[in-house]
Amino acid sequence: MPSSALASGDAGPFRGRRAILGQFAGIAQRWTDFEIIADEYVDVPPSTVVLLGKVRAKRGDGEGYAVEIGIVNRFEQGRIVSIHSYQSKRRALEEAGASPGLAGRPPPPEEP
Repeated sequence: MPSSALASGDAGPFRGRRAILGQFAGIAQRWTDFEIIADEYVDVPPSTVVLLGKVRAKRGDGEGYAVEIGIVNRFEQGRIVSIHSYQSKRRALEEAGASPGLAGRPPPPEEP
């Protein structure tokens, strides 16, 4: 099951701004708390960045889930052209074409 199906109830694909905003609305309807926590970012030249982390979601009744996630973001001319999420960091790195042992960088510090 794609991680997007866990979050929004819809496995996608989502194409275009309206579809992405619809996915975000689906997440907001299903979960009172939802967060993507970045552990690290991995640059995969020439135009891909992989976010490795976890997703946590909780409803008002306390039910929810937490899973590891890898999100592959591909860029063209400085814009994201595709986003694919996986419930496995390893799979996300493989799908992005990352070399074994490619070092990532931690997320930037949160602002107060």
